[in-house]
Amino acid sequence: MELVKNAGIWIVASHFNGQFTDVTYELIGKASELGKAHNETVTAVVIGSDLKAEALYHYGADQVIYAADPIFADFDSNSYAIELEKMMREYKPLAVVFGADDFGRDIAPRLATKLETGLSADCIDLEIKEENGKKLLIQKKPYLNGGIIVDIVCDKRNPQLATVRPGMLMCPTPDEKQSGEVIKWQCSPKAAELLTRIEAVMQKNNLSKDIQKSEIIIAGGRGFKKKEDFEKLYVLADLLGGVVGATRPLVTEGWIDESFQIGQSGKVVSPKLYIGLGISGAAQHCCGVKNTQLFIAVNSDANAPIFQYADYGYVGDCKSFLDELISCLK
Repeated sequence: MELVKNAGIWIVASHFNGQFTDVTYELIGKASELGKAHNETVTAVVIGSDLKAEALYHYGADQVIYAADPIFADFDSNSYAIELEKMMREYKPLAVVFGADDFGRDIAPRLATKLETGLSADCIDLEIKEENGKKLLIQKKPYLNGGIIVDIVCDKRNPQLATVRPGMLMCPTPDEKQSGEVIKWQCSPKAAELLTRIEAVMQKNNLSKDIQKSEIIIAGGRGFKKKEDFEKLYVLADLLGGVVGATRPLVTEGWIDESFQIGQSGKVVSPKLYIGLGISGAAQHCCGVKNTQLFIAVNSDANAPIFQYADYGYVGDCKSFLDELISCLK
């Protein structure tokens, strides 16, 4: 099978622990919809090792290209970006889209710099518009705390790059009747030479979990003044079988990994139970909590905006509330 040159929508598949992420399927579904409407081929690009790349055909990919090599068994943003640059320069796709997860947020800016093209990050939707014989990827983003949606275009350079936030698009139902040949990509020796091994340090119970798939989230904000007080959230999360999240300031302080930041510049979550402790309720954070079945808020300020979102609210010290709740559950 020959890859189409100077055309097509490419989706770079993200994966974790040998499994493709949901946002990969969401993006392939959206690209398939756009491809059919504008006569563009959808190509899913996979870089890694021991992945079932053929499964991406089930979600609507027209082609799957797989850079499979043991050197890519461990994620390395530099070597992955080198390989993608080689692909893009050879085949020059119309647009390349990543999920706005840790995978995409790390690689997409590197690739945009290498290719000297534009990148719109954290989009919520995509469209294609044909103008003067040229197809433009319309990259939709919220602005002014989500008050308006703006359209961004990169009309001077190709490929047009974007990352899309997980959970913003519909995930297609897989159809196992859809299949095809996986195109093998010859990996670059340069990528292997620059491969960097990174030893991950597991943080409490969190880094092995995906906050966007958790049904129970315990989130903390600036109401916690000491890191040791904030870390009691992990005790509560263990008791309830949940995951700890946080607002941006605590991520900036280094109290928790950025992959557990909730909000406009973090992750969008939809748990069954959300407990927000010491969180004021700024729109930038609360826009990241969607379709929660039960929202509980704790804040010492009775006028805190978070109470407008909550099903139940407690006015009081978040640290004392947390200690009491842990004691009751134990």
